[in-house]
Amino acid sequence: MLKRRAHAASSSDSWNDPGSSVHGPIIKAEHVAFGYTAGKPVLTDVNFEVSAGEVLMILGSNGCGKSTLMRLLLNDKQTARGLITLGGTNLRELSPAEISRRVAMVFQDHNAPFPFDVIDVVAMGRTPYLSTFAMPRARDMRICEEALDLVGMTHLAHQPYTQISGGERQMVLIARALAQETPLIMMDEPSSHLDYRNAAIVIQTTNRLASEQGKAVVMVTHLPDQAFYYPSKAALMKDGTFFAFGPSREILTEENLSRTYNMQIRVLAAKDEATGQEHVMCKPVPESLRSCSQMTGLEQLPPRTP
Repeated sequence: MLKRRAHAASSSDSWNDPGSSVHGPIIKAEHVAFGYTAGKPVLTDVNFEVSAGEVLMILGSNGCGKSTLMRLLLNDKQTARGLITLGGTNLRELSPAEISRRVAMVFQDHNAPFPFDVIDVVAMGRTPYLSTFAMPRARDMRICEEALDLVGMTHLAHQPYTQISGGERQMVLIARALAQETPLIMMDEPSSHLDYRNAAIVIQTTNRLASEQGKAVVMVTHLPDQAFYYPSKAALMKDGTFFAFGPSREILTEENLSRTYNMQIRVLAAKDEATGQEHVMCKPVPESLRSCSQMTGLEQLPPRTP
């Protein structure tokens, strides 16, 4: 039986650089702000940090600044104010090649213009370690094969990437990120176009990357339920800033989620009698959806004519 879940009130490791004993957050943002035009900020005072073995889930409604933040973390927008560091090094001081050895990106969708074999798509993750026009070496290909094996896609290694399913493509892109051998993997809504089964596989694989591979993962999602799968961190974004950041189970409260999505949300818990584990999920209150539609004028639309 589902029941309301009580939450605590909201409040708002290590980087292993080869040859170095320095430990600390893999990525850290301090007072980050950005705007495309003067006087119109998109991001204001964003602060967070993620260490090895942690997953940070970023949630927020459309237009709150999530995609802009992801681009900043890849150094795509260098006019930002504040400080972003990778392993303690200012992001602005790193070359594109150095960033590529520290951060891998998994986009929500990818359409290859040519029918590359799956193994060749994964091998693109080795580009930061190759000189111009160089071909992947035997060691590089072994790394790619191991990455495909980790995500269960070895059987597709020599299939055309353009002929596999959307869920399989997403797993191949995760394999490519693994082949890149970075301590940080960022994912922009990686399950947005997937069916229920493939979305679950992506969630499970991402959790394993952190718990078994020691990766730091930053993921943007529109689905609050996904954040309950990760025992790590979550950030709730609104109006260009994180108004709540911390352990997922502490900040994903009914009050915080309702504020994030501008509607009333219930957080429910159910106990799995087979395992004894508690599973948490959320659902919108129908009455709040009706009030939202009134505010947006949806109920004023004329009826459809047969």
